Amino acid sequence: MAHHGSEPFEDDPEDPERKMARNKLMRDLLSTTGFRGALGEFPEGQLTKNDEGAIQFAIGEKDGKVVIDFGTAVHWVGMTPQQAAEFASLLLKRAREVARKNGESVSFVIG
Repeated sequence: MAHHGSEPFEDDPEDPERKMARNKLMRDLLSTTGFRGALGEFPEGQLTKNDEGAIQFAIGEKDGKVVIDFGTAVHWVGMTPQQAAEFASLLLKRAREVARKNGESVSFVIG
């Protein structure tokens, strides 16, 4: 899981009542399994005051491009180093798959 927020770090926070109502609506709308979007949970604590909790996302392909689908508006994500490494690995794996499908090759540099 990764952290995410719908507001940049420096902006004033949304009105608490409005934010609670919006979050409840989002949870109600997204209360199915296998979805992409906000989970409304904080499995690793809250990273910032604007942290909206865990988010599920998918890395896919559309029209020959690698696409990251967050299922909701996202300004930022935060991950543990291990989660970031796994994310990078999945992103590179998808990039290789899409490149192969497009008849292309990809390279990357670590360090």
